[in-house]
Amino acid sequence: TERYFQNNPPHDEEILKAKQAISDEFKNFDQHNLSSYSLIGVAGTVTTLACLEQNLKSFDIQKVSGYRMNRDEIHNWSNKLFRMTSEQILHLSNTTKGRADILPAGVLILNEFMMYSHFKEIIVSERGLRYGLILHEWEKQFKS
Repeated sequence: TERYFQNNPPHDEEILKAKQAISDEFKNFDQHNLSSYSLIGVAGTVTTLACLEQNLKSFDIQKVSGYRMNRDEIHNWSNKLFRMTSEQILHLSNTTKGRADILPAGVLILNEFMMYSHFKEIIVSERGLRYGLILHEWEKQFKS
């Protein structure tokens, strides 16, 4: 956000430069076939998007946890958010408080990652990465 977006909402040229920078970063990674994996998004951007997609004015863990969003929905939100000011984004839902200014960039990164990695959907989790790692280690202990 700070590096590429000087205007609120950002101009098309700013968005294109940000997309190019994101794409260039992803090209630095080895591309693996991720088709057998599920994409799980944790906290922040994805939980806010799940609330926006469901028109929730405040966070509802029952409706957010496990919610699935497809790539088209993410793409549509990216386009929509980049046409709005931070103030307009703030009024969409209480869940945008504290992130209205950075949400468009987060959604852009997510959208570009899903396209780059060929993920068709993302599953939303309100938990963090540490929770997933603990769960993974727990399952390894009991599968042995």
